Amino acid sequence: EEVRQAQLEREEELRRAREEEEAANAQAELFAQMEKERIAREEALRKAQEEDIRKRAEEAANEQAEKFAQMEREQKERVEEVRQAQLEREEELRRAREEEEAANAQAELFAQMEKERIAREEALRKAQEEDIRKRAEEAANEQAEKFAQMEREQKER
Repeated sequence: EEVRQAQLEREEELRRAREEEEAANAQAELFAQMEKERIAREEALRKAQEEDIRKRAEEAANEQAEKFAQMEREQKERVEEVRQAQLEREEELRRAREEEEAANAQAELFAQMEKERIAREEALRKAQEEDIRKRAEEAANEQAEKFAQMEREQKER
């Protein structure tokens, strides 16, 4: 009976030891599974953070590129405005020169016409003076002729 009792106790101890070992193994497996899940969550979080950082960096780079492109467009617009203003100033200067040249040409033409008018008036005045001198000379000759005629007639009488 004692041997049988001792046998039962050993079997009970072995059974408890196996149960404890199985429980310890199950707990170790559960712990290993939980550790795997924790590592997987941390890895997923790390990847999500890296993706978030990558997206933010990409957005920042896109914003910088857009700002740069906008600055370039504004710079080109300013350059074009300055160029356009320069062209307008050059066109105004060209027109002003043309107007000045036209005014000078007109003034020269007017001066030339005035010289010609004065020359015509002078020629006309001289011609009139010459005509008056000739008429006066003819009238004087006629008078002298009449006087000579009267003298001849006087002598004859």
